[in-house]
Amino acid sequence: MHSSLLVGCLALVACVLPARAHAPDFKKMEAEAKRKDDVPSFTLRYREALEALDLAAFKALHHPKVLIFESGHKNVGWDDYEKNHLKPELDAFKTFKFTRWEESSQLFGDTALVVAEIGYAIDTKDAKHHEATGVATLLLRRAKPGWQVIHSHWSTAR
Repeated sequence: MHSSLLVGCLALVACVLPARAHAPDFKKMEAEAKRKDDVPSFTLRYREALEALDLAAFKALHHPKVLIFESGHKNVGWDDYEKNHLKPELDAFKTFKFTRWEESSQLFGDTALVVAEIGYAIDTKDAKHHEATGVATLLLRRAKPGWQVIHSHWSTAR
């Protein structure tokens, strides 16, 4: 009787172990979902910093070695982007407002790809009004302070 009980227990263990080995890792799935959920929070801060014309807040969202493509130009590193592109633009703006930002994102480990259809309106200090639509791609990397933009590409329709 003991041997048949032992055989029965071993058979049960043999059935249960493979099932557990292939069971979904719910903690890992929950962590991935949470990380994906914080991407829209990050892109909201990204948009808010631009709309506030807050250079310091916008800088905090970018890696120092960020690669940026905008309007057919390339900037390598934050310092190049700030000095030769963004600061002169922001200095000329009175207001910047997004009129559209429809995004989707995909996680790849500690990297996130964000694609968005965008629209924005700009009023300049010399009383000109500009509106544009286009697309944007942000490549984000998770670091200790949270997500950071490591590559950005904006393309607007003419």
